[in-house]
Amino acid sequence: MAPLRIALLVNDTPVQPVVDAFGEYPQIYERWLSESKPSEDVAFRMTSFDVVNHPGIYPNPDEYDGIVLTGSAASAYAPQPWIASLKEYVASVVEKHPRVRIIGICFGHQIVASALGGTCVPNDGIWEIGVTEVGLTAIGKEVFGSDTIVGQSPFYASEYALTIMNPYRRSNNFTETTYQRYHPGFNYWDLRLLVPSKA
Repeated sequence: MAPLRIALLVNDTPVQPVVDAFGEYPQIYERWLSESKPSEDVAFRMTSFDVVNHPGIYPNPDEYDGIVLTGSAASAYAPQPWIASLKEYVASVVEKHPRVRIIGICFGHQIVASALGGTCVPNDGIWEIGVTEVGLTAIGKEVFGSDTIVGQSPFYASEYALTIMNPYRRSNNFTETTYQRYHPGFNYWDLRLLVPSKA
């Protein structure tokens, strides 16, 4: 089997203690994806695109099997040109290249939700850090759960998870995209360095 071709859209740089210990997002996501493979038979090739410092330079969807959007300290509803451009790109990929799978992590999922017609809203400064109990809908029980700050899901998405602290739902349309708020690329040690920087 040919390696999966993955484009990583890098939307930020982690805080310096995380970078010093574990690298920037390309290294963190490479490690996460490598450690998450179901078997050694699964191979992938990941190419990174810095969409903040090089807005408008995006991967050609015909050359990739999947696109992963990283987290960011930015807000998906912020009126910044690079964010607007990123949303347009994601919407275009979903519409014109349905073969390409898109995964959005945290900020990335907000971008995907916004690009597909959802609404992202401020979370009133509430941070959910660590293990958070997630209440699942019927669909969520069939898939998996995570929280989100998507105020309104795209009309064709199915809601399947929520948390007590953040009542907004996590959504998925189960076709081209998956988007979630949590950071699967961060482990316990990453978070021990990240959390004090946000306090």
